[in-house]
Amino acid sequence: MTKPPFRRPTLDTRRPTPSSTPRWLTQLLQWFSIHQRPMPWRDDPSPYKVWISEIMLQQTRVTAVIPYFERFLAAFPDVQTLANAPQENVLKIWEGLGYYSRARNLHAAAKIISFERNGQFPDTEKDWHTLPGVGPYTAAAVASIACGKTAAAIDGNVMRVWSRMRGIQEDISTSVWRDKARQDLVRYARKCNPSLFNQAMMELGALVCLPRNPACSACPLQRACVAHRTKRTDIIPFRKKAAVIPHRHEVVLIVTFETSNKTPRTKNPRREVHILLRQRPHTGLLAGLWEFPSLEMTSHKMAFSRKARELAKHLGVPSEVKLVKSTTVEHAFTHFSQTLHVFQTKLSSPIPLPSTDHRWCTPSDLENLPLSRSQRRIVNHYKSTS
Repeated sequence: MTKPPFRRPTLDTRRPTPSSTPRWLTQLLQWFSIHQRPMPWRDDPSPYKVWISEIMLQQTRVTAVIPYFERFLAAFPDVQTLANAPQENVLKIWEGLGYYSRARNLHAAAKIISFERNGQFPDTEKDWHTLPGVGPYTAAAVASIACGKTAAAIDGNVMRVWSRMRGIQEDISTSVWRDKARQDLVRYARKCNPSLFNQAMMELGALVCLPRNPACSACPLQRACVAHRTKRTDIIPFRKKAAVIPHRHEVVLIVTFETSNKTPRTKNPRREVHILLRQRPHTGLLAGLWEFPSLEMTSHKMAFSRKARELAKHLGVPSEVKLVKSTTVEHAFTHFSQTLHVFQTKLSSPIPLPSTDHRWCTPSDLENLPLSRSQRRIVNHYKSTS
């Protein structure tokens, strides 16, 4: 099916612009009508598409989201299909996008919409906020963009644009500042098309009012911007100094054994590899994803090889089996970073599964099961060296 051409929305599709509209607001909307980026959810801003896109865009760049959005919509074209899908399938389609609680919340919210609301999407900012994973920003964004409701969607881009424009010299991360900004922005959203207003503010922050070296000469709000006029765009917005995030070390163990389909009539028996994986708990970080067994280092003085041996013993691997250091993987989460020290061992026969959340998998299973980005990197390294 041929994808319809991208259509830029007109400057005002739902309500007239009052004569009292500030000049900067008119210039902002005109700028947006010319410079907005084509995005697949803008072709048809239905509640389902806008909701999916806004959840994906949380802490993720547009360029990274677009291919995932298109793949997600191909797998789950409507809310009923998403609600009826097994969670593991949803996590697999989401794999690589990170922040997997977003996918689990999407799935839970789809069930609420389909089974408790009879397939009817929320219509107001307040109702959207009741769904799992939908915070104040997302509720306002979907309610305004998809439902035409007056609301102020305040993300990082909007915070930066507004604080510079008003020359705000206070910490913009506080709830007091956000509440005041929301009240101010709602007043302006009410003066025009709220969908276009919110999108224009976000787009301006993403393309022009950048965190560093903003392109002030291309900004439609240049004359109204206090930070530009007072040459303070380098110090506004104000934020508290970010805390140093902790770093963790973990040992990871790839445990494998091989079987053969050899029979008296088989000339070239095929050998099949089996790999030990475990599923993470269904709550908490990376809930429900699959991974190689691991242990976190609790002492900086313990050698990684010794910790790997401790992990092997815990899994039931015989003490005489050799462990070989395979690779090291670095990964960063929002609140901590980690180094994964990967070891590998080959068994002559399988060991009993340590618990019900472990299973023996084939290489093809590794392609079908949902894994985190760091675990996928371990898989790719394993395949390239096996």
